[in-house]
Amino acid sequence: MSRSRRGRGEGSIAPRPDGRWEGRIDLGWRDGKRQRKFVYGRTRKAVVAKVRKALEHAEQGLPFADERQTAEQFLTRWLEHMRTRLRPRTWAGYASSVRLHLVPRLGKVPLVKLTPAHVETALHQLQQDGTTSSRVRYARNVLRAALTRAQKWELVTRNVATLVDPPRHHGKEIQPLTPEQARTLIDATRDHRLGAIVSVATALGLRQGEALGLPAGCRFRRRHAQRAPGVGTEWGRQRRSSAARR
Repeated sequence: MSRSRRGRGEGSIAPRPDGRWEGRIDLGWRDGKRQRKFVYGRTRKAVVAKVRKALEHAEQGLPFADERQTAEQFLTRWLEHMRTRLRPRTWAGYASSVRLHLVPRLGKVPLVKLTPAHVETALHQLQQDGTTSSRVRYARNVLRAALTRAQKWELVTRNVATLVDPPRHHGKEIQPLTPEQARTLIDATRDHRLGAIVSVATALGLRQGEALGLPAGCRFRRRHAQRAPGVGTEWGRQRRSSAARR
């Protein structure tokens, strides 16, 4: 099939046997090999716009993203990049959300073709599968953080996760132990190696990190520990809650 005549500044555009249109941009030579960029569309007009955008991209000296890279491949790379930049427990939470929630529903989608519709569908599926609203919101936040890094690496032009509204949060009312239940818990763990921690945490209403961060003699304050499976323990300063604890 003969190649369609080009308009000025369009690059090389031609119809394909499958009925779509193909655009080809010559990027010159690199390492002894000719570099070309291909774009596709259902109409000639759509391909003309993609070719012009690609030419502008090339003129600015910006690299082209690998259209074959999937969301799973990128998220795996991103997690490794963030391993030493996050606290162990935070990183473990990110990795768990990626493995359990994001990759099963978005992993096979090419990163550059990821759309808000993909993300919204994935979040809806999570809710349909019984995932709590807080975990769905967390998965969206993890994806948003990952795509922010993808923008900095010039792998995508927009962060599609920011274009999707998170699900409404339905918080559960905390049911504290009754005095009888608290006494039963303390009595049951009295002879356990963590009995002292359980006793103090129950009496003072401590979080897990606050209880694990208590040093011998309790001479220090605002210190906590974070534990993550397979990662270890990290000590840090205690962060205050945004609301007063009663």
